[in-house]
Amino acid sequence: MRTRLGRRAIPARIGTPRSLHTSFYFPLSDRGNIRFDVREEPMGAIGDMAWNSMRAIVEYLRPEGPILKAVTIAERGSQNKAVSRASGLIAFEGGKVSTYDVGLGSLAMDLQLLGTTGMITMDDFVLRYCQ
Repeated sequence: MRTRLGRRAIPARIGTPRSLHTSFYFPLSDRGNIRFDVREEPMGAIGDMAWNSMRAIVEYLRPEGPILKAVTIAERGSQNKAVSRASGLIAFEGGKVSTYDVGLGSLAMDLQLLGTTGMITMDDFVLRYCQ
């Protein structure tokens, strides 16, 4: 429901979406968790959480052209080499761009959608944790 309402508000509030930034961090410190085991979850934080950012691209940025460039930089733990944090950029034909940060250990679920005439922000785009 919230996604549908947000999408409806985009034209009036920000014009045409051009840039999206998302941050999705989950406060997980249990090193015995599957997300820290490269045999069970080879992509760690990327495999578990980056899909939230990718879904936001589809729902809010709504690119129509192909991907021109995609870059991800991953930080791996020193003990087990699991991805604990990553940042990336995806550029689409037509000029739309998305950047994202994901990781384990903090709590953030932020979204900033910049358009031709304004910006929409959400500080809890995945789960409503703010009261």
